[in-house]
Amino acid sequence: MQTLMRARWLAPLLAAAAALTSCASDEQPTQSFSTLEGALSASVPQPYIVQFAAGLDVDATAKELAGTFGLAVRHRYHHALRGAAVQVPAPILAKLAADPRVAQIDYDFDVYAIGKPGPAPTPVQTVPIGYTYIGAGETANEGAGGYVAVLDTGIDLDHPDLAANLDAGAALLKDCVGENTTAGNDLDGHGSHVAGTIAAVDNSIGSLGIGTALKVVPVKVLNRNGKGSWSTIVCGIDHVTAHAGVLRVANLSLGGPGSYCAPDAGCTPSALQVAIENSVKAGVTYAVAAGNEGALATTSVPAAYPAVIAVSAYDTKTATFPAWSNYGPRVDLAAPGVGIFSTSKNAGYATFSGTSMAAPHVAAAAALYLVGHPAASPAEVREGLLQLALPSYPGQNSQHAEPILQVREL
Repeated sequence: MQTLMRARWLAPLLAAAAALTSCASDEQPTQSFSTLEGALSASVPQPYIVQFAAGLDVDATAKELAGTFGLAVRHRYHHALRGAAVQVPAPILAKLAADPRVAQIDYDFDVYAIGKPGPAPTPVQTVPIGYTYIGAGETANEGAGGYVAVLDTGIDLDHPDLAANLDAGAALLKDCVGENTTAGNDLDGHGSHVAGTIAAVDNSIGSLGIGTALKVVPVKVLNRNGKGSWSTIVCGIDHVTAHAGVLRVANLSLGGPGSYCAPDAGCTPSALQVAIENSVKAGVTYAVAAGNEGALATTSVPAAYPAVIAVSAYDTKTATFPAWSNYGPRVDLAAPGVGIFSTSKNAGYATFSGTSMAAPHVAAAAALYLVGHPAASPAEVREGLLQLALPSYPGQNSQHAEPILQVREL
């Protein structure tokens, strides 16, 4: 039975190696493989996520496998899943897959921040479009006591519009990228923009967050170019899951090609799906950007996973869904995502468009909901936000209704 199960995921694993160029990025490997023999002929070690067999100690097993097969271990996972991210020498892949200590192997695909930059306004305090549209100024709930983990490029640790609402203490901060800078600091700007939409301070400068008393925590899973991989995302999810008692909400304004493996569908869930689902079971609510490809949200992960709240973008000026926003039955909520003004790196500000900008509106709303309903499960948070949303109607290129986020009654 073990051999049959392994065959089910080893075949798509090798097929994944054949599709390394499908994400159309100059930074991805360019060699492709069509057969096991072709894959094994490559000389450069490739990145994989290895899930260990049930009951094994993560640290001991990672050390043993590294010694046996000459693996370079990059991350160890203890909470959202049990396994490690490793560099596997090509001739070793089949042998590693056959080892009884190995339950599953996934290729470590790249993921990217989802956003479209625009011109930066001056830093005089401006009330963002989304803040007004979803009614953030009409609720007395400012989010005091609530936390949101921002799994992104980091957060500007010294930004005057974020510092008061930033928890970058050693207990909660996590850097899964390791760029040899101050841990968690944002060298790209994307994560700071997301954080500002969630919790920019109400003062005389810059922007204004949906929850002006919420705390944001940098969990750095993307580098200074807005790029990461499944292994860095799982690293962040694993960290959030370990602190699920405090980090009740997480924002993922990122994604990459992929799909959901439904139960009894004859497929094996990826490491990313397993990590997300286990984290949600631990009580973490995830707001996830639906993607900017103008395609069904079922084609982008982690938005494709039903365990998360998938968020499409809405243009508040034209009262339409932009053509580039992903759509369809997998979308749970829409939120403002066009011309969103917020904080950026180096104490700056920027206007971005994208589902990356829509998702943090929902993450903030989820945190506000939990302040008023502290015992709510992720499913109850989703349902609560859906009940408060504007009446839904079909989104771009879709007959699926996409309810529009509102927080006036939170």
